[in-house]
Amino acid sequence: MAAIVSKYFIGTLKAEGISSANEVKSTLSSVCKDYVFQKEKGSKTGYEHYQICMNTKNSTTIFALKKKLVALNKKFEPIYLEPAKSHYAVEHYCSKSDDTFIDGTRVWSSPEYERKVLSKYNKYNNNLSKNNNSSEKVTFKMMDDYFNKNVSEKGVNFFVSPFSEYAWFFKAHRSFLN
Repeated sequence: MAAIVSKYFIGTLKAEGISSANEVKSTLSSVCKDYVFQKEKGSKTGYEHYQICMNTKNSTTIFALKKKLVALNKKFEPIYLEPAKSHYAVEHYCSKSDDTFIDGTRVWSSPEYERKVLSKYNKYNNNLSKNNNSSEKVTFKMMDDYFNKNVSEKGVNFFVSPFSEYAWFFKAHRSFLN
């Protein structure tokens, strides 16, 4: 069976031995175009780990990606990786587990990724304000409330994708995302 080649990956990294989020960020920045991660604690076992979601700079296989990550940081040796279907799947994966994230470590993103998502959010907001379709406005209001609540609670460096819960809606409105 041929190895699966992808640009989108999700993974789990043991938190033990990792000194800080900056160590994870530094390693991911070397191989990823975009990434999101958060520290979590398993609800049953208490296992502390990072949920990591990546959009790599180049298409690659799991084996090649793991090899690159471990070469950059030996502490990434036990990382579990699997390909994701899309950036929507990646964003959803890292924002799905509200009950397991460790407070203060919710989600980080690369500055470029944060700007990209905020730009899409603002572009969509501007386009929607010109549209009189009431069902779109109701859906947007839900997304807007979600986005503003999460950003204001955690501050400027906190980021949760407003697209994760509404991926179905945005897939149907690609003109606003491209």
